[in-house]
Amino acid sequence: MNKKQFKILIVDDEEGLREGLSMILEIEGYSVDTADCGLSAVEKLSGGGFDLAFVDLKMPDIDGIEVVRRVKCAPTPIVIMTAFGSIETAVNSMKIGVEDYIQKPFDNSAVSEIAGRYFDKKKECSIGLEFESEKFSSVILKSSCSLDVFRQAEK
Repeated sequence: MNKKQFKILIVDDEEGLREGLSMILEIEGYSVDTADCGLSAVEKLSGGGFDLAFVDLKMPDIDGIEVVRRVKCAPTPIVIMTAFGSIETAVNSMKIGVEDYIQKPFDNSAVSEIAGRYFDKKKECSIGLEFESEKFSSVILKSSCSLDVFRQAEK
């Protein structure tokens, strides 16, 4: 997997922040899409295809927490961005399935570090998952642990 295959969604009602983050991540080689409101984010995330999403907490239509609630079954890790951070908000976010939390204003390197961490995690999970075996030809593996189990079973 290369960075161009790693798709990131940026969701924020502030155009400048949305475009700035998009530009930073695209320069690093990621594929980036944006949404300007929570409802648009829900629509895009429900369609699948994203590997990571940065979602603003406070938006005019629905907030970031509601976005997470509505797409809970989607496999996309969500990072909440907020200028209104508190320990309570962070804890509540994590309870409903938010993967990470970043407080505004943040340094661009913090966003790059988070994106890199999730990219590395996804890349690590996809390495070596090609399993050639007539016995298990219809099996799709999702982790390197599964690959080890099937290799052992074949022996």
